Amino acid sequence: MSYTQVIRHIQNILNQCGDPVNLRPTGQQVMGDSLHMVIEISRVLIKKQNKCCSIPPPSPACNENPDDSYWINRIRISPSMADDYSKGSPYKDEEIKDLIANKTFLFGCQ
Repeated sequence: MSYTQVIRHIQNILNQCGDPVNLRPTGQQVMGDSLHMVIEISRVLIKKQNKCCSIPPPSPACNENPDDSYWINRIRISPSMADDYSKGSPYKDEEIKDLIANKTFLFGCQ
């Protein structure tokens, strides 16, 4: 399964929307409570609002977030989504934008 491809797509969309983040997986991943794979990334700030959308607060969230950004170090991805990418069927950019804007547990921080 290609979790890295999904993370790169999310990063590309955030970059296109005016948030120049670099989402770097650390190599750690565990199956989360909701049957999503929790991928650990190097801690990074993402904007709460970019040119495309508002980002829901990470869950769980870090306590020391700046006013205009969130600290994140985890991304939750469903195995079926990663499987689609590995089979050569990536999501469309608009689907990723919708995921970023509406999936309240996509990002996390611990």
